[in-house]
Amino acid sequence: MTQSDIRQQVLDLPEDERLEIADAIWESLEDPDSLPLPAWQRELLDERLASAKHDEGKDWDEVKREIWPQPPRRRGAVSVVTNPLANLACT
Repeated sequence: MTQSDIRQQVLDLPEDERLEIADAIWESLEDPDSLPLPAWQRELLDERLASAKHDEGKDWDEVKREIWPQPPRRRGAVSVVTNPLANLACT
């Protein structure tokens, strides 16, 4: 059986079985991190790193406000904060 025959047999398998084989092959590599990156991938990573250095980012409090905006407050409304875990008994 040739390598081409094996490849075709694997490609004819259902997707979940192909994924299992791909995972087994990846796991069999001694040190996948030591494999050289193709030039296009190295260039892409270098571009992303360069752009990340120029991006100052946002303060965590600012990000939280964007993710969880506060509902508008009504005049005269009283806000009560409760702890949902306060009534749990510890054993």
